[in-house]
Amino acid sequence: MFWTQKTLKDEITCTGIGLHSGEKVNLKLCPAPPNTGIVFRRVDLPSRPEVRAHIKNVVDNRYATTIGQNKVTISTVEHLLAALFGIRRRQCFCRSRCPGSAHHGWQCCPICLFNQGNRS
Repeated sequence: MFWTQKTLKDEITCTGIGLHSGEKVNLKLCPAPPNTGIVFRRVDLPSRPEVRAHIKNVVDNRYATTIGQNKVTISTVEHLLAALFGIRRRQCFCRSRCPGSAHHGWQCCPICLFNQGNRS
């Protein structure tokens, strides 16, 4: 199957309540250059670590998909990954600013993707 190198047209910002944590979560989706893939960045942590969305980085899949690298995890990413796949976007930076372990807000992003016209 041929995979396109499409990214988002514009940045998208979402604010919501974490599905499992109940805490406020701020998310930003940004266009990315070709061959970047989908990369999550925890901007709430001092070193701003990144975790690439890749099957090798799945650390748990009970009840939700959690990806991680170097002791940094991002949970409940399956909603956003499915939405990006659905609109054929393969390049994206996903930035999360949230307290502690409340990084469970990605489920609000599919609605933001479609509402802000990034589906063309």
